[in-house]
Amino acid sequence: MVLIILSGCENDIEKIKIVTRKEELADLTMENAILTYTDTSKIKAKIYAKKLKRFSLEKNPHTEFPEGAKVEFYNEHESVSSVISADYAIYFEEKELWEGKGNVVAVNDKGEQLNTEHIFWDMKTEKIYSEKYSKITTADGVFTGKKGFDAEQDFSKWRLKGSEGIVNVKDENQ
Repeated sequence: MVLIILSGCENDIEKIKIVTRKEELADLTMENAILTYTDTSKIKAKIYAKKLKRFSLEKNPHTEFPEGAKVEFYNEHESVSSVISADYAIYFEEKELWEGKGNVVAVNDKGEQLNTEHIFWDMKTEKIYSEKYSKITTADGVFTGKKGFDAEQDFSKWRLKGSEGIVNVKDENQ
């Protein structure tokens, strides 16, 4: 009796490359990370993250914060001047650009609060901005930007795009 077993084996080299590409693997993973950015020995910002993954071997190196991040900005006296948080963040190293998504909240030292779903922080220009619906709450009222906003990175000066709002007016006779 003769038994012949035929077996097919396919080596699709492209599929193998996709599975084994080193650049798709994080080369650094950290939990409970605190990153400090300084300039001329002064603290400019601190980033807090439950988890970060750095992908430095990819064509566009970046660091991902899959469980969100909180950024504290510091003034010239090294006191916190504003805080921004998001449910997810990514930092693109070559562009020096941060992107935050989901439940984005920024609060400055005047107590003004920004709420949006998508934000960018450009470290080169020291600006934060969004093209998505944004709401800013101040002591004077609630203002919305249907087309987003732009601001200084410390959220000290801001401008809404496509804005509307309700302003609280004080009655001088009372």
